[in-house]
Amino acid sequence: MPIYKIKGIDVDFPHEAYDCQLVYMEKVLQSLMEARVSLTALGCNALLESPTGTGKTLCLLCATLAWRKTLGNFSVEVDGDNNSFSGSQMPRSQSRDVPKSRFPVIIYSSRTHSQLKQVIQELRATNYRPRMGILGSREQMCIHDDVRQLRGRVQNMACHALCKKRKCIYHLNASGN
Repeated sequence: MPIYKIKGIDVDFPHEAYDCQLVYMEKVLQSLMEARVSLTALGCNALLESPTGTGKTLCLLCATLAWRKTLGNFSVEVDGDNNSFSGSQMPRSQSRDVPKSRFPVIIYSSRTHSQLKQVIQELRATNYRPRMGILGSREQMCIHDDVRQLRGRVQNMACHALCKKRKCIYHLNASGN
């Protein structure tokens, strides 16, 4: 896989990049670097666009993960211990511990599961292997017998009503109440 030096960062890309992809990755890196240096990083935003089919997802993933990799590896420390782990190697006894990292956490969100599936497929085409977790919607993940059979707004309202009345044992167990 070709490696491109963009803004001083080695970006591992799964194929020969087009000029527009190199420019897109340069802008992603520029935005990340400016946000990291800025004292008001939480107030920094970037709006990047490119036509359909130009490889935005792959460019965004590769540039962002290359930048993140320059800050340190993708493993994290658990509760300040020196024991580090990666996603699949996490000891079962520590599964309730909250992973902590002194490095920025990258959150990639999408509106639909099919879009997330595409992102995972794109990520697999790269050499990057960050720790990750996928969060599903209530419609996809609810295990309450009555609520999971509902759909849309009705399902959301039923879930909220049960949680508010503290009658969903799954919510109570998850929240530690």
